[in-house]
Amino acid sequence: MPLLPLCALVRRSATAVVAVVPPALIWCSLFGWTLLDKRADGGDLTVVAHNVDEHNPHPVRTARALAASGADVLALEELGAATAEYERTPAGTYPYHTVRGTVGPWSRYPVGASRTVDIAPWPRALRAVVRTPKGPVTVFVAHLPSVRFSPISGFTAAARDAAAHRHARRTTGAHRTRG
Repeated sequence: MPLLPLCALVRRSATAVVAVVPPALIWCSLFGWTLLDKRADGGDLTVVAHNVDEHNPHPVRTARALAASGADVLALEELGAATAEYERTPAGTYPYHTVRGTVGPWSRYPVGASRTVDIAPWPRALRAVVRTPKGPVTVFVAHLPSVRFSPISGFTAAARDAAAHRHARRTTGAHRTRG
């Protein structure tokens, strides 16, 4: 989206610039911060969340790249038939993990109590307690349903929105719970 005004300028089309600048500004105000460098000193726990793609043709390569990230916890989503590869490959770096349905955290630190968070008809979210050197930290791993497109109804986000609302209701106050 931010590139559209540039394309309009290259084409030297005033009409195109006027048409694309407002949506580009709105996009930048909503999502532009995601393009900024978020590395900063002071954090005690680094978590990497990644959708590993159930149909990923290279799960070992993906697991190695995730292990090389240096994160303390990996929150993996869309696990499937290759779950065993994710259990084996980073085992030296991330010896602790738990899986519920299609999601799970891999951790350098022991993973204590965990439970499924009911957000969809099958397990797509979990809550686990990671026992870090500075104390227990509750970690949530969630894989919301995808937004779908249908020629008849267009984009449908109802399932995703409903799962997000269920997740919010079920996690409210969870930070006060000890696991």
